[in-house]
Amino acid sequence: MVLADPVQETSARGPLGQGGARAGEEGPSKEGVGGDRPPSIQSGAIALSSSPGGDMAANLVANTSSTPSSNSLATVGDAANRILGNCESSKEDSSSQPASEKSTGETSSTALFKNLFEQLDLKKDGRIDADELAAGLQNMGYSNISKEQVELFLKRSDVTKSGDLTLAEFVAYLHQHEKNLRFMFTTLDTNRDGRICRAEIKQAFKELGITISESEAESLVARVDINGSLDISFEEWRHYLMFHPSSDIEDIIDHWRDDAYIPDHGG
Repeated sequence: MVLADPVQETSARGPLGQGGARAGEEGPSKEGVGGDRPPSIQSGAIALSSSPGGDMAANLVANTSSTPSSNSLATVGDAANRILGNCESSKEDSSSQPASEKSTGETSSTALFKNLFEQLDLKKDGRIDADELAAGLQNMGYSNISKEQVELFLKRSDVTKSGDLTLAEFVAYLHQHEKNLRFMFTTLDTNRDGRICRAEIKQAFKELGITISESEAESLVARVDINGSLDISFEEWRHYLMFHPSSDIEDIIDHWRDDAYIPDHGG
């Protein structure tokens, strides 16, 4: 699969956790990922403006008239509940976040990225080359990032084509990467509670023609879930995919399944 350029795409991603693909173990088949996809999958991402399966909760609400009857609201609610399964709606929609909070979040991200740069700059010369990036990521626990992924990350973030990264290049790239990751997280978080649960993961995979079991969805969540909450926050999502050099939803799912050792059950 050719990895798509995250800076040019409208989809998104974040950092990788510990663990990795087993040596000598064959990755999962991509059967069910390619070929004809539902209209709700656009540019390799689950489009916010489309309705996966024709009845995603967000679009059901959006398609309800401004003065809906009690019957129409009940119909929308029932259909939404069928899609969202047992997900709990305890968080506020991140899209309603005040501008001041968003600004604080960006400042916090910049501080995080600067700290990551300092950890990766092993020579302490203000630049990160391929060897430092590979060794630094291993030291930080990102053991499931391949040499090819490291080189691609460096290539896409090295704006000046100097062969290494300055702090400015590193921070600018990760800010864009974070935006892409947040967009993708939002498309998966169909009940807008700020977390991704097993039911939402199963629905997302289904939209890509992949059927997974409840236990497989649980394994996928466990691979990203750091605090043991049995669901995924944006911070955990970002941490898992921070240095994954692609913003294509299919590529991320392939990587995620391979990392969690999920066999293919494509339809």
